[in-house]
Amino acid sequence: MLKFNKPARLANLSGLPEQTILVQLTKEADKNPNRGVDVSWPVAGSKTEVYTLSCQIVVQKGLIAKPQQSNGPRVPEWTLSRETLADPKSINPPAPPLTIWRHTTGDLELLFNLIASEVQPKKEPDPLSGDNIFQNANRGDINRAPTVPAFAQEPISKALSTGDHQTFGQVTLAGDLANVDLPSVFQSVSLCKMTGKLNLYHKTVQAEAYFTDGLLVHATAQHAVSGISLQLTPDQILLELLTWETGTFRFQPGWPTNTVSINRRLESFLLEGATLTDYIKSLDKQGFTEQSALSVVRANEANLEESLRKGIPVELQLQREIYSKISNNTPVADLIEGYPKSIWAPIIFNLLNLQLVTISGAKDSLLEVEQIDLDLSLADQAARTLSHPETGVVTFPMFVYFLQKEAARYRKSKLPFSMALVDITCDTPGLIEQSVEMVANAFNLHKQPFDILANFETAYTREYAMLLPFKNPAASYLFLDGMLMTLRASGFFTRANITFGVASYPGDATDVHQLASAANNAKKRAHSKGKTIATFSGVELEAWEELHQKGDSAIAAENLEMASDIWLTALTEAENFEESDPRLIVTLDRLSGIYLVQRKFDMAEPLLRLSLDLKDNLGMEQEMVSTLDQIGRCYYEQQKYQESENSMLRSAQLCTELYGPEHESLGNVYHNLATVYHVQNRFAEALQAYQSAVSIKRRVLGKEHPEVIQLTENYAKLLRRQNQPATEPSDDLFITGRWKQLRFDPTAVAPSKQPG
Repeated sequence: MLKFNKPARLANLSGLPEQTILVQLTKEADKNPNRGVDVSWPVAGSKTEVYTLSCQIVVQKGLIAKPQQSNGPRVPEWTLSRETLADPKSINPPAPPLTIWRHTTGDLELLFNLIASEVQPKKEPDPLSGDNIFQNANRGDINRAPTVPAFAQEPISKALSTGDHQTFGQVTLAGDLANVDLPSVFQSVSLCKMTGKLNLYHKTVQAEAYFTDGLLVHATAQHAVSGISLQLTPDQILLELLTWETGTFRFQPGWPTNTVSINRRLESFLLEGATLTDYIKSLDKQGFTEQSALSVVRANEANLEESLRKGIPVELQLQREIYSKISNNTPVADLIEGYPKSIWAPIIFNLLNLQLVTISGAKDSLLEVEQIDLDLSLADQAARTLSHPETGVVTFPMFVYFLQKEAARYRKSKLPFSMALVDITCDTPGLIEQSVEMVANAFNLHKQPFDILANFETAYTREYAMLLPFKNPAASYLFLDGMLMTLRASGFFTRANITFGVASYPGDATDVHQLASAANNAKKRAHSKGKTIATFSGVELEAWEELHQKGDSAIAAENLEMASDIWLTALTEAENFEESDPRLIVTLDRLSGIYLVQRKFDMAEPLLRLSLDLKDNLGMEQEMVSTLDQIGRCYYEQQKYQESENSMLRSAQLCTELYGPEHESLGNVYHNLATVYHVQNRFAEALQAYQSAVSIKRRVLGKEHPEVIQLTENYAKLLRRQNQPATEPSDDLFITGRWKQLRFDPTAVAPSKQPG
């Protein structure tokens, strides 16, 4: 007699299933992967129809989840359907259930939002998601709803035996290395034969490990702030990663690489990494840290080689090199500088275990150290006491303090920075404070977290100053030019004027006094020549400056035909500039921005590609993100979908490297990438990009934000469309999203008048 595994059922609900029900479903389904678990609740306004949510645990293989496979991550697969109840008075059977969508995910909050967007009455679309072909970033600061408490979710690890709370399914694998060991993550990606990039973040280092069909092929690592690559080989990077016990990881599928720098099998890395980790843990138990100091126990060079041969096998010459540097209380940092952990850790382990050296003043065990939790809110409170409460403008003494620190940081990192002095004048004294606030708002819109706007006071004047770390002269010029565009759009110049003088370190000065003097000299020259921006290096050209002002005035007046003619003339002037001259990039960006608004995408595309090359040569990575996004849009509008996809993938990669995996702009990039996939009917890939966009924006904006609600509803529509047979009619006119302009894009033109 055949025995069928009928789905188990929970008690019927009166309404939408809450968190406890979703957790209960996963727990019940996990008890028997071959048997699903259902729960039903009535359709609003109907006495004969119900919604049914079914959960079944499946084993994920690659990007497609299939039940009853023997290996791979175990994840819940959810099916939402709508069915008509049987009429006991009728002899006709009811119609079969209608599957609305089927989705694999361990993210219960996303699941809840998907269900709610499907079964609850739809709201009117928010103006933020209107019919504009793309939305200007400035609107992100308008009508933003306050962040609300997140959906109270029990970690999925408590419901499933899959380890850490991770986002599974067709999009990402993410989590905290404090809860999941990295070798397990590597093995999961390998077993599922995934292709993509594993992003890892630990303290101030970010790294990427690339996989092709589950094979580890390449690895990179760099400092998260400066972007400077670590001087390690890909093999050494992998071994370094395998020792990380804290940090975060996030797998992004669909990120192929043409670079193959790793030829060893993953298993050999895992084995060597485990051995290296054992050495490090042994050092930890002995009280060793990278801040320790070492002293020689007995100096006997004659018998050194014989002693070293008794330890673990490590190259003798390297052991001699490190040992020869140790005397009395030699800092470990001096010993290991220039060596990867895979080399110095076994050598230090050897020297300590062979009792050739000892840790100076080491404690019995670091486990005895009491954990101290810092109250990070104190930093925010202190910052408020050092700045203006309304504008965030920092006090002059603190500006001098930060300026000195930046100069000291340059001497170590060799990364340039710039300083700008700012004059704000107003014919009506009563409007000066409001004008300063408008400048502060424009600064805050374009700034990075480390940029500073401050009061600048001397014995002769009171004005303002900006400290712009990591910005060379060209990047500083573009930053200020972007601020000016925002100020023009806000009507600032109808009530006030502003003048910038810019100087850069070390190009224009060798100490902070010279830097301030150079910026002041540039500002005076800007005043004398009637300019808005002047640099100490003197890159301004009279003819181009005049065209710059006329062109921007035409843009502010929304006369785009005149503006394009003026900026086209400016381009003929700019063609004579050096490629490192920021005015050339400003010209290309402004003219291409006008063409984008005019929907002349074939004319904007070559200008943007040239601008991208110039920015790449100058190391202006932040500006490259938005340019890549604009190029992607140009290709999209010209139906060059493969080129658009390539540009958007590069934009997403760069955005992640610069800002991490949770930045709102990355959500916009994924949103645009989803649009590219959807228009080609590549639904699985569109879902991947779309879920990433929803996940990021939900955390940044809050799940009740109108844009997040609209995104979630669109995502649910796409899920439903994917599960429809090809012969069924569908709402193909629905598009997953309109092109989202990035928040920090300084090249936006006339945001209030974009075509529908």
